[in-house]
Amino acid sequence: LSVPNDLIVIGFDNIASAAHARPGLTTFDSDTTGAARNLAAMLAARIDPKGRDTPPEAKLIRPKLVLRGSHGTAPG
Repeated sequence: LSVPNDLIVIGFDNIASAAHARPGLTTFDSDTTGAARNLAAMLAARIDPKGRDTPPEAKLIRPKLVLRGSHGTAPG
């Protein structure tokens, strides 16, 4: 089978080696480092005695699609 002619492959987390695969792996980048920073800030705000009276905060993190060579028109 050949990618993307016979098989479409999409990964998750956008690891560095995805760009070096042949063909390059199309992947989602969920920015786990940024998400961890947001989570730590939200937790610190809740732990702070001044922040205990505020309602819990929720954030939706939308992953970004990083297009490379492993995607295309659906086979068949």
